[in-house]
Amino acid sequence: MNEDNYPFISFVIPTLNSAGHLRKTLNSIKKQKYSSKKIEILIIDAGSTDQTISIAKRYNCKILKNINVQQEYGKFLGVTHCKGDYIFFIDS
Repeated sequence: MNEDNYPFISFVIPTLNSAGHLRKTLNSIKKQKYSSKKIEILIIDAGSTDQTISIAKRYNCKILKNINVQQEYGKFLGVTHCKGDYIFFIDS
């Protein structure tokens, strides 16, 4: 299958002070044998005060603010802003 024909994948990750686990999560996504041109990672952050945002920036994630602070609302924001043919929800 030609890489251009691969579906676009969106990973939606609601976060709040997730620095302790986020790097491992993002590394596991990046290690997949799937074209990086066909993947986007959305971090939906509910106001982290740790290094969550700086880690997400290092991995070129799209970062959205979840002012509602609820995880389900974070998922909703991710779905409304992602481009994927398939959407995966992942806990940070």
